[in-house]
Amino acid sequence: MKKMLLFPLMFFAFILLAVCAPSRRQPSASGTSGAQESSGTAGTDGEHSSGSATLVSGSNGRYLVLFASRSGNTGRVADEIRRQLDCDMLEVVPSVAYASDYHDMLDQAREELEAIRKGTYPSVGTTVKRFDDYEIVFVGYPIWFGSMATPMQAFLHLHQSGLSGKRIALFATSGSSGMSVSVGEARRLCPESEVLDQILLLTSSALSQTENRVGAWLRAVGAERQVPAHAVKNGNHRK
Repeated sequence: MKKMLLFPLMFFAFILLAVCAPSRRQPSASGTSGAQESSGTAGTDGEHSSGSATLVSGSNGRYLVLFASRSGNTGRVADEIRRQLDCDMLEVVPSVAYASDYHDMLDQAREELEAIRKGTYPSVGTTVKRFDDYEIVFVGYPIWFGSMATPMQAFLHLHQSGLSGKRIALFATSGSSGMSVSVGEARRLCPESEVLDQILLLTSSALSQTENRVGAWLRAVGAERQVPAHAVKNGNHRK
């Protein structure tokens, strides 16, 4: 009799433990297209941080959006490009996080820009293994003291050979500064790439127009959302 009662009690205890045990979340899979994972946090909600950044993959493998962002403005523009094209996106971050204090960060940025002029680049925690599959690489950054933000300069310097022969489309955000100096920097850093004349600059006063401005710019550079093969086959493609 005791044995007959024991088995139901053991079965009940097993069910109770299974229900109450904490679940274990599986790590999310990273993107597997041409741009590989890197170190660095792909966040656009404020400060740079270091850690592990994952490629945000889209169904349109013709384009890659690379961006550096501290305040989050450039990150939001990058995300709008990614949304409109449904393409890959990856953040470029420094190996060591910048100071949280804004003035300290400016001092560091000024020092890094001066070091770059002497040929020394800061370390970045983002790398891309290959760019072979991409027709256009979109490169975005904030303007610091009239120049391209130093993490992006370091990234382009590091990936100069990989970007050889690629079309590069530049976009930037700033308080009020222009981006002509940064265009020259991009062409100096990537002499074997085709840096397009069509650029996109969004100042603080124009950020509310991001969606429309991005759409017009993408049309100007000839970038378009990929049409599914079945839609073309069935005659549903609208030009």
